[in-house]
Amino acid sequence: MQQIASYQKTAVGVLVFNWNGQIVLSNAYANKLFGYDQDELLRVNIKKLIPSSPGKGSGPLPASSTEEVIKLSGLKKQGAELSLDVNLRHFQGGNEFFTVAFILETPDSTLPVNSTDTYTPPII
Repeated sequence: MQQIASYQKTAVGVLVFNWNGQIVLSNAYANKLFGYDQDELLRVNIKKLIPSSPGKGSGPLPASSTEEVIKLSGLKKQGAELSLDVNLRHFQGGNEFFTVAFILETPDSTLPVNSTDTYTPPII
């Protein structure tokens, strides 16, 4: 529980979602980034925020954890588009599989979307 609490204070968006794409945890940065109030993202499908995201019928994101940052488009609550850098980690909790998405908004909207970059993000 202590690790989860520490994610609330990070300067990067953190979304944890299950195999079906249902968000089970979001931090304050992710809520603000996507324009949602605290806990409003819980049980929302990740595809509502990042339409080309993993889960059943997954898009272009890798099915395994990766050190690479993936550039994707996201959608705010009010429909505005975001350019995002996304890094994924997968883990098993009990009988369920989860994905942790570490998300940063890319200030340069001219960057290619839905492509894989080759740099490694800092470890959080």
